[in-house]
Amino acid sequence: GEVVVFYGTDANKLDLTVTFTTRGPEHDYTGTLSIEKLSPDTRYHYRIADHQLSGSFRTMPRAKDFKNPKGNPKGLFNFRFEFACGNNQNPRHSIGPSLPAFATMLRELEDRIHFAILNGDWLYETRRDYPPEEWLHQVGLAEADAPRLVRHAPTVVGVWQNYKDLLHRGRNLAEWHRHMPTYFTADDHELI
Repeated sequence: GEVVVFYGTDANKLDLTVTFTTRGPEHDYTGTLSIEKLSPDTRYHYRIADHQLSGSFRTMPRAKDFKNPKGNPKGLFNFRFEFACGNNQNPRHSIGPSLPAFATMLRELEDRIHFAILNGDWLYETRRDYPPEEWLHQVGLAEADAPRLVRHAPTVVGVWQNYKDLLHRGRNLAEWHRHMPTYFTADDHELI
Protein backbone atom coordinates (compact mmCIF):
# COMPACT_ATOMS: atom_id res chain seq x y z
CA GLY A 1 0.00 0.00 0.00
CA GLU A 2 0.88 3.64 0.20
CA VAL A 3 3.42 4.74 2.82
CA VAL A 4 3.70 8.34 4.04
CA VAL A 5 7.01 9.63 5.39
CA PHE A 6 7.33 12.87 7.37
CA TYR A 7 10.73 14.56 7.23
CA GLY A 8 12.61 17.79 7.86
CA THR A 9 15.80 19.27 9.29
CA ASP A 10 14.29 19.76 12.77
CA ALA A 11 13.55 16.48 14.58
CA ASN A 12 10.70 18.23 16.42
CA LYS A 13 9.13 19.69 13.28
CA LEU A 14 8.80 17.18 10.46
CA ASP A 15 6.87 19.51 8.19
CA LEU A 16 7.56 17.89 4.80
CA THR A 17 5.98 14.71 3.46
CA VAL A 18 6.63 12.27 0.68
CA THR A 19 4.82 9.04 -0.22
CA PHE A 20 5.66 5.84 -2.00
CA THR A 21 3.85 2.64 -2.81
CA THR A 22 5.18 -0.76 -1.79
CA ARG A 23 6.03 -3.09 -4.65
CA GLY A 24 3.78 -6.01 -3.80
CA PRO A 25 4.30 -9.59 -2.69
CA GLU A 26 7.02 -10.36 -5.25
CA HIS A 27 9.21 -7.96 -3.24
CA ASP A 28 7.82 -8.85 0.23
CA TYR A 29 5.88 -5.56 0.23
CA THR A 30 9.00 -3.40 0.40
CA GLY A 31 9.52 -0.20 -1.54
CA THR A 32 11.99 2.44 -2.59
CA LEU A 33 11.71 6.11 -1.81
CA SER A 34 13.55 9.03 -3.40
CA ILE A 35 13.40 12.53 -1.97
CA GLU A 36 14.25 15.42 -4.29
CA LYS A 37 15.76 18.85 -3.59
CA LEU A 38 17.54 18.08 -0.33
CA SER A 39 20.22 20.48 0.91
CA PRO A 40 23.81 19.20 0.79
CA ASP A 41 25.74 18.18 3.90
CA THR A 42 22.61 18.41 6.03
CA ARG A 43 21.09 16.08 8.63
CA TYR A 44 17.44 15.25 7.93
CA HIS A 45 15.11 13.54 10.38
CA TYR A 46 12.17 11.36 9.38
CA ARG A 47 9.29 9.27 10.71
CA ILE A 48 7.06 6.84 8.87
CA ALA A 49 3.37 7.66 9.39
CA ASP A 50 1.64 5.38 11.89
CA HIS A 51 4.96 4.24 13.40
CA GLN A 52 6.76 5.54 16.45
CA LEU A 53 10.24 4.68 15.20
CA SER A 54 12.11 7.54 13.61
CA GLY A 55 15.50 8.02 12.04
CA SER A 56 17.82 10.46 10.35
CA PHE A 57 20.36 10.68 7.56
CA ARG A 58 22.99 13.13 6.43
CA THR A 59 23.24 14.16 2.80
CA MET A 60 26.54 14.27 0.96
CA PRO A 61 28.38 17.56 0.41
CA ARG A 62 28.38 18.96 -3.12
CA ALA A 63 31.45 19.89 -5.11
CA LYS A 64 30.36 23.43 -6.01
CA ASP A 65 30.36 24.42 -2.32
CA PHE A 66 34.10 23.69 -2.18
CA LYS A 67 35.07 25.06 -5.56
CA ASN A 68 37.13 28.21 -5.88
CA PRO A 69 39.29 29.26 -8.83
CA LYS A 70 42.54 29.57 -6.96
CA GLY A 71 42.69 26.93 -4.25
CA ASN A 72 40.24 24.26 -5.47
CA PRO A 73 39.21 24.74 -9.13
CA LYS A 74 37.82 21.19 -9.43
CA GLY A 75 35.66 21.45 -6.30
CA LEU A 76 37.34 18.50 -4.61
CA PHE A 77 36.11 17.69 -1.13
CA ASN A 78 36.54 15.06 1.53
CA PHE A 79 33.91 12.76 2.93
CA ARG A 80 34.08 10.02 5.53
CA PHE A 81 32.63 6.55 5.54
CA GLU A 82 32.72 3.36 7.58
CA PHE A 83 33.61 0.03 5.97
CA ALA A 84 32.79 -3.34 7.51
CA CYS A 85 32.65 -6.97 6.48
CA GLY A 86 31.47 -10.06 8.30
CA ASN A 87 29.21 -8.42 10.89
CA ASN A 88 28.09 -11.75 12.29
CA GLN A 89 24.66 -11.36 13.84
CA ASN A 90 23.97 -14.99 14.60
CA PRO A 91 23.68 -15.33 18.41
CA ARG A 92 25.26 -18.81 18.23
CA HIS A 93 28.51 -17.27 16.96
CA SER A 94 28.53 -13.78 18.44
CA ILE A 95 27.84 -12.21 21.80
CA GLY A 96 24.11 -12.24 21.26
CA PRO A 97 21.25 -10.47 19.58
CA SER A 98 21.90 -7.04 21.12
CA LEU A 99 24.78 -6.48 18.66
CA PRO A 100 26.59 -3.88 20.78
CA ALA A 101 29.09 -3.01 18.02
CA PHE A 102 26.30 -1.24 16.12
CA ALA A 103 25.43 0.87 19.19
CA THR A 104 29.10 1.83 19.54
CA MET A 105 29.41 2.66 15.84
CA LEU A 106 26.28 4.80 15.91
CA ARG A 107 27.37 6.64 19.04
CA GLU A 108 30.89 7.26 17.74
CA LEU A 109 30.26 7.74 14.02
CA GLU A 110 26.77 9.15 13.37
CA ASP A 111 27.85 12.78 13.07
CA ARG A 112 31.34 12.01 11.75
CA ILE A 113 30.65 9.97 8.60
CA HIS A 114 28.40 10.39 5.59
CA PHE A 115 27.63 6.72 4.87
CA ALA A 116 28.65 3.13 5.55
CA ILE A 117 29.64 0.23 3.33
CA LEU A 118 28.78 -3.30 4.46
CA ASN A 119 30.85 -5.48 2.19
CA GLY A 120 29.38 -8.94 2.50
CA ASP A 121 28.46 -11.33 5.28
CA TRP A 122 26.25 -8.79 7.02
CA LEU A 123 23.26 -11.15 6.99
CA TYR A 124 23.41 -14.62 8.48
CA GLU A 125 21.14 -17.57 7.99
CA THR A 126 18.75 -17.75 10.91
CA ARG A 127 15.51 -18.43 9.03
CA ARG A 128 16.55 -19.94 5.69
CA ASP A 129 14.20 -22.83 6.35
CA TYR A 130 11.19 -20.51 6.71
CA PRO A 131 8.42 -22.27 4.78
CA PRO A 132 6.67 -20.48 1.92
CA GLU A 133 3.35 -21.54 3.46
CA GLU A 134 4.13 -19.52 6.60
CA TRP A 135 5.18 -16.50 4.54
CA LEU A 136 1.94 -16.72 2.52
CA HIS A 137 0.00 -16.76 5.79
CA GLN A 138 2.07 -13.85 7.15
CA VAL A 139 1.23 -11.65 4.16
CA GLY A 140 -2.34 -12.89 3.76
CA LEU A 141 -2.06 -14.66 0.42
CA ALA A 142 -3.56 -17.96 -0.70
CA GLU A 143 -1.18 -20.51 -2.18
CA ALA A 144 -2.72 -19.94 -5.62
CA ASP A 145 -1.73 -16.25 -5.33
CA ALA A 146 1.94 -16.90 -4.54
CA PRO A 147 4.22 -14.68 -6.64
CA ARG A 148 6.13 -16.37 -9.45
CA LEU A 149 9.41 -15.78 -7.60
CA VAL A 150 8.16 -17.64 -4.52
CA ARG A 151 6.88 -20.54 -6.63
CA HIS A 152 10.19 -20.91 -8.51
CA ALA A 153 12.63 -19.97 -5.73
CA PRO A 154 10.75 -20.74 -2.49
CA THR A 155 13.79 -20.24 -0.26
CA VAL A 156 13.68 -16.50 -1.01
CA VAL A 157 11.07 -16.17 1.75
CA GLY A 158 13.73 -17.36 4.20
CA VAL A 159 16.03 -14.56 3.03
CA TRP A 160 13.22 -12.03 3.51
CA GLN A 161 12.49 -13.45 6.96
CA ASN A 162 16.18 -13.17 7.91
CA TYR A 163 16.03 -9.41 7.36
CA LYS A 164 12.85 -9.10 9.41
CA ASP A 165 14.18 -11.22 12.28
CA LEU A 166 17.56 -9.49 12.44
CA LEU A 167 16.04 -6.01 12.40
CA HIS A 168 13.43 -7.04 14.98
CA ARG A 169 15.74 -8.68 17.50
CA GLY A 170 18.89 -6.65 16.78
CA ARG A 171 17.71 -3.28 18.11
CA ASN A 172 21.19 -1.75 17.80
CA LEU A 173 21.37 -2.94 14.19
CA ALA A 174 17.94 -1.47 13.43
CA GLU A 175 18.89 1.83 15.08
CA TRP A 176 22.10 1.96 13.02
CA HIS A 177 20.15 1.45 9.79
CA ARG A 178 17.59 4.11 10.72
CA HIS A 179 20.38 6.69 11.01
CA MET A 180 23.16 5.62 8.65
CA PRO A 181 22.84 5.49 4.86
CA THR A 182 24.46 2.22 3.86
CA TYR A 183 25.64 0.62 0.64
CA PHE A 184 25.55 -3.18 0.65
CA THR A 185 27.62 -5.71 -1.20
CA ALA A 186 26.22 -9.23 -1.30
CA ASP A 187 28.39 -12.23 -0.47
CA ASP A 188 27.70 -15.90 0.21
CA HIS A 189 25.67 -15.50 3.41
CA GLU A 190 23.31 -13.03 1.80
CA LEU A 191 22.67 -15.23 -1.23
CA ILE A 192 23.03 -18.91 -0.40
